[in-house]
Amino acid sequence: MSLVDRVNNELKDAMRSKDSIRLDSIRALRNEIIKLSKSGNKAYVQDDDIIKIVKTLIKQRQDSIVMFEKASRNDLIEVESSQMGILKEFLPEQLSEAELQKIIQTAIEASAASSIKDMGIVMKTVMPLIKESGKDADNRLISTLVKSALVP
Repeated sequence: MSLVDRVNNELKDAMRSKDSIRLDSIRALRNEIIKLSKSGNKAYVQDDDIIKIVKTLIKQRQDSIVMFEKASRNDLIEVESSQMGILKEFLPEQLSEAELQKIIQTAIEASAASSIKDMGIVMKTVMPLIKESGKDADNRLISTLVKSALVP
């Protein structure tokens, strides 16, 4: 089942169960999918496109949580956190830190990187390896691990 179908099915289930937070989260995702499909750039929205949309929506929620923490709005923090958890359900399984470190080490050896100046080369090598694994990883975590591996 494609992610578009899954989003539509989840939306119907959320409507039936009258779960407003889940419904709002999935509607936001579906609206972004519709925007992309109607933009003319894509005839058919693929799973990779949806994953990018989900990551963007999660990032927006994270940024909102930071702002709400500064304003001491715990009620809104809970809503955003709940929505973030719902959106994460649409992401592929995440690589563990140990799995990421193995991939990064392989990329460093393959690219013969020796210093932090080679970080761009390592990142270009790491990303396809992660994609091959069939899983996903947080880009910030990847960057942090690559930096720590390259700094003596």
